[in-house]
Amino acid sequence: VGCGMGKSSTKKSKRRSKKKEETEEDVVEERNNKLELVVKENLPISLPDDVAASLDDVLDVQITRLLLIKNSFAEIKEVLVNDDHFFLRIVQDFVPFYISKNKLDIAIPPTPQLREYTRQIILKKASERFHLAPSVINTLQGDYVSKKLNKFLKSFQTVQLPPLVLRVSVFASNAALRTPTMKMLLQNTYAKNRNEMDEMRPELADNLTDKRRDIFKKLHPLEKDNETLSCLLSEWESGAEISLAPELSDAVVSLRSFEVERGNVNLEAESFSALLACNSLDTLCSRLTKLQLWEGTNSQELPEVADAELAKGQDLIRRFRLFSNSLEEFLFCEDTQEPKLVPACSLAVRLFSKQQMQILFDLNKAEIERLSNGDSPTKDEEIEAIEKDQKFIKQVLGHWEKKTKICKRNCVWYLSLRSRTIPRSQVSQDEISLLRCKLADLYIYIYEKEEEFQSKIHEEATKIRQVIQLGLSLNVWSAVHERKQLDVLGSYSDRLTEIPVDQFPALSRSRRFVKNLGKVNTIHQKIGKLESQETQIPALELRATKVNKEFIDNLLTSYEEEIQALKESKKKKNKEKAAQIEAEIQQLQRIAKAKKSRGKKQKEVTLKTLPRTTSIKNLSREEKRALGDCGSSKSSANLKKCLTLKKKAEEVEKPLREAYEELLESSREKILILRNLEQNQNISPPQMMMYISSLPYISLDLIAAPTAIPENIGHVVEMWKSLAPFLALSDVQEALERQLSAFPSERVQLEADFAIGEKPANFSVHEEIAGADNTRDASKKGKGKDLNELERDGLLLLTRGMEYLNGAPGTSNTSSYLSAQEQTLLLDFLQHMQGNSQLNSRIAEILEQESIPYGISAEALKFCRTFTFKSRHLDSLHPFTTKLEAAWAKASKGDEIHKREKITLKELGILRTMERWGSDLVRVNRLLQENSHAMYKVLSDAVAAHQILRTIYEEIQEQINADVTYQSGDLLLTVWTRKVKTMQGNRPPAAFSFLMSFTKYEHTAVIYRNINPETGPVGEPRLSHMYRQYHDSELTLEDLAASDIFRMSAPALVKDKSIRQKLQEALGGEWENIVQERYCTIESALHSEKQATLGGITNPLSRVMNIGTAAVMPWTRLRRTNMDFEKIRNTLYEESKGDLQMTCSEFAAKSQIAALLELDDQLMKELSLGEGQHVFTLPFHAKEKFKTMQPDRLRHLLADSNALTKVPYPSFIERLVYL
Repeated sequence: VGCGMGKSSTKKSKRRSKKKEETEEDVVEERNNKLELVVKENLPISLPDDVAASLDDVLDVQITRLLLIKNSFAEIKEVLVNDDHFFLRIVQDFVPFYISKNKLDIAIPPTPQLREYTRQIILKKASERFHLAPSVINTLQGDYVSKKLNKFLKSFQTVQLPPLVLRVSVFASNAALRTPTMKMLLQNTYAKNRNEMDEMRPELADNLTDKRRDIFKKLHPLEKDNETLSCLLSEWESGAEISLAPELSDAVVSLRSFEVERGNVNLEAESFSALLACNSLDTLCSRLTKLQLWEGTNSQELPEVADAELAKGQDLIRRFRLFSNSLEEFLFCEDTQEPKLVPACSLAVRLFSKQQMQILFDLNKAEIERLSNGDSPTKDEEIEAIEKDQKFIKQVLGHWEKKTKICKRNCVWYLSLRSRTIPRSQVSQDEISLLRCKLADLYIYIYEKEEEFQSKIHEEATKIRQVIQLGLSLNVWSAVHERKQLDVLGSYSDRLTEIPVDQFPALSRSRRFVKNLGKVNTIHQKIGKLESQETQIPALELRATKVNKEFIDNLLTSYEEEIQALKESKKKKNKEKAAQIEAEIQQLQRIAKAKKSRGKKQKEVTLKTLPRTTSIKNLSREEKRALGDCGSSKSSANLKKCLTLKKKAEEVEKPLREAYEELLESSREKILILRNLEQNQNISPPQMMMYISSLPYISLDLIAAPTAIPENIGHVVEMWKSLAPFLALSDVQEALERQLSAFPSERVQLEADFAIGEKPANFSVHEEIAGADNTRDASKKGKGKDLNELERDGLLLLTRGMEYLNGAPGTSNTSSYLSAQEQTLLLDFLQHMQGNSQLNSRIAEILEQESIPYGISAEALKFCRTFTFKSRHLDSLHPFTTKLEAAWAKASKGDEIHKREKITLKELGILRTMERWGSDLVRVNRLLQENSHAMYKVLSDAVAAHQILRTIYEEIQEQINADVTYQSGDLLLTVWTRKVKTMQGNRPPAAFSFLMSFTKYEHTAVIYRNINPETGPVGEPRLSHMYRQYHDSELTLEDLAASDIFRMSAPALVKDKSIRQKLQEALGGEWENIVQERYCTIESALHSEKQATLGGITNPLSRVMNIGTAAVMPWTRLRRTNMDFEKIRNTLYEESKGDLQMTCSEFAAKSQIAALLELDDQLMKELSLGEGQHVFTLPFHAKEKFKTMQPDRLRHLLADSNALTKVPYPSFIERLVYL
């Protein structure tokens, strides 16, 4: 096929050359052919000077921002080989927009030429920033083609299952369905659920109420599913029926997405058929229909999507787009003299150059001057905010090389460019450049998020298509069956209430339909009951023209029977009545005669019926009308009720009809989907996006065929040969062995061809960068050169391994991904890293300078930086874990332990660090197979110890949560000398150590018992405290071991004897316990339910420094004016929107004041105390300066009021830890 296409193309070009016609199409084609030749030969693309100058102005900003936002070249490398890369789409969209808005008289280059020109500039700038080797582009092409080819081939060998549901009882009752692949699917779900729960639990331990509530909602179903899966997997291999607990009999488990071999599906067809039968085809098709509508559509053009993950991305894109529109409106306005609003911008500090930082400083200076001369009511606040930024900018400009550290120390990551209204012509070019940088950032965020949005949609749609195809091939679903179901359903169009809902699962699942159908049926039952009830019908007056001859004949018969009875009676009244009836009979006879002669026009005559007993349903339409018009009677009331109910039924039937029509429509769409997938079995595999300028034509059908045959073996070999220069043998060996199993000589020759072309990738950096216009300090260039060969190769292996692990299922065997030689190299590298502080410093510099060598990911560098630091204690993990396990076994039973067997604070700090870091060790261990390397033994021992350590810590935490020693409102004061022992030699700055020499305690936290079931177990002890901002965290073993716990006694603050007497009379002899309990309840409520307010409190470094001042200058602890304690209470109990700042001890003291005043109000009302009287005497002086309060100061004040007692440790803590 490829040769045929080539010949056809040659013939066409010959015919064109013979004609020699200079048509416009010929010119374009010739230009594109030249461009293709330029790209193939790696020649620079040249553009006319005016076009190049205009494009450079646009591209320089865009490309510079892209390279700054991305920390490593690996994050943007595909822009050089993928024609559909999001950044190239930015350029393709923005360049015409820019030229149009600036009214530039230049011709926009064709898309291919613009694309290659952009890549040329990117490569030049990236070489300067990331120090790339010249051969990097060739390596990129091979990597990209290999990735796409493998993805394409894999799509024919595997099925990507989307998230499905599994009914537990189906597999528990039938052992034949419990196959190995199905077990892997369940284990994958169990592992992924467990990993997700492990990631959530630290967040649950240290987060505020709202976020904890959200985490708890996500955590609960995962725990429930894993509990069910554990029960099922524990007896999976048994051949008998698995007995389930009653609550699990109807349990359904949500399975995670999983990749299965097509061959295994065929071998275990019965098992997969049962799995798919647990899932609704209607749900899958409905989801696929939505995804197909969304595919290829800009997220901003779609209505708000219901999917949580997609909705988040869509919302972000919309907000970024609104912001970019406002910037475009200002930057590219038509009338530059008209005042326009300059949008307020926040600019990331890490993206600033030194020159841009100076520009912002000058702009802020001018803005302060403008505000000072104005009369804005908020000018003082605005000036104060700008001056705060100016102070930070001065600090950064003075120490530019320490920019990242200064940001961390001040917790400042963004700087603001203020909003104001001003003509565009009066804005300086420096400010315009900053705004253009922000606009470029926004474009990158928008287009990248849009690409992610579309990628998620495409991936999910592909998975659903594949699983539906799988169900079709296994005869779980059928388009013919669905067509029959639709025909049956359509036959009920005029009698919706008769639909047998149980026969149509889609209807039974539609709550809207079932609910309204129930309502309609209930109404019709009431109507039927009223209409069939026999009642006395009064005499009715009817219009003769509205009744038929049959009705008149029946009425005549009734009158004749009635008159006969009256004539036989001897009563005078009856004879008079008979005469009246006789007249009615004569009238009826005339009407009957007139109806026979249809030609004559009938006169409007009123008839009168006789009273009778019958049901409403036996009445004619005219009788019902007359009955409705007559006076009050039971029959009339029943008729009116029937009419009211019928109207109500009509209203209810509207949504019922709508739901029915929607179901018909969705059924038709479902059948269309099934038919398309039945006819196009290969609709889902992704197409291979080759680098067109470097690869020949590839027949995808040939290289993807399961096996070659003699008729096409020559074509297959030619296709594979054409790929040999671009792919490594390892990329294609599996495919070759499978496809050419019947042609061993051709396979051996092809493997040799691939091996010849296989060269080691050159990842070295440039020795020099000629003419590089780089603003970085020359001494900081090429930090990658500081890595030796082992370090560079090890980082490359880690990068590959981590990328593989990120996409691998949790239960898959990943230890065979790296070859034996690569695993040995990785172990050598890990051994080299252990405790290597010099390498730690070099990696920190590479990350800080954001100059990551090509091929190495930021994730691998961060892993290595952590490993080099924490692996100092790797050899200690196993013995320390063994010691903790032995000590806990005794402590949990209440046995006494010798002090040498207890865990020291230093060991405790090391163990907690290793417990938190252990997941990284488990991850890298998955890449390794068992061998004799010394580092493998260290790693495997560490991983095994980590599993034991996790279990022990979970047991200890459960014991702490169950212990009742501590009450809400207790104060946890961290002892500095103990805290230092748990810090593994991480000494704080000298200034902080100097401050600690004046005090015993370093930190204050409030213990409280949780009372909100939505955020965690009720009664769980937690810490409410301040670091740089408010924290709500778990009370851990380390917190207790490094601290002293004190309890403030609320009854001890009742100093007035008369009030104490009143409390005893009102509350009884146990009044002190009751008051303390009520105080604890208020503290619990404050810290459990007021976190919307508490979460907004911060503790800036400037406030912390006031504590240091007070430590060495005690006279600064008092204020000049009295403190308004009621204001403190209102601040914490009311949702204050102000800028709240508190230190840790200040927060603890103020929360005590708020709780005491709240309880004081309650007791004053109960005791009927007069104004000015208070139950409690606060332990704080009215002139106390709370912002300088230290933990020691807080303890002394409470102790001076005789309201403080030290709470002993729980017995198991004293037995376990050597304090």
